[in-house]
Amino acid sequence: MVRITPATEADVEELLARMRAADRIECDATGVEGWEAGLFDAARAGVMCWAARAGDRLLCLFGATRIADGIGAVWMLGTDELVHFSKRLMKTVPGYLQQMLDAFPVLMNFVHASNRTSVQWLRRLGFRLFPAEPYGKHGQLFHRFEMRRQ
Repeated sequence: MVRITPATEADVEELLARMRAADRIECDATGVEGWEAGLFDAARAGVMCWAARAGDRLLCLFGATRIADGIGAVWMLGTDELVHFSKRLMKTVPGYLQQMLDAFPVLMNFVHASNRTSVQWLRRLGFRLFPAEPYGKHGQLFHRFEMRRQ
């Protein structure tokens, strides 16, 4: 069973110690400075920042943050455990996506084009993915993705 709870600073510390290589590469490729501190800020704020666990194993942290009026940056960063529970998590996440869409009529972000697992996950959740374009610090290929409230 997958359990979702508001994320804590301890969850962030655990994620940073055990984050999937593909997610770390993606975060570094964006060139966004201080993304780790942003995770702690999101957990402290306690708004739209959740931890998913299977038993005592952290699967991922996910949430959304405001980037403009009506637009939220949706995100998820996982551990290697995530792949073993993705089907179960897929059943739970849509309810949280709806909460995010209630707060932000548009959810968007960028996903590293080589992060195939995340690209497939986003498609299955119903996000629209745009053609990959250079983005971030090193101009690596990223897909912009978005979902709009119906």
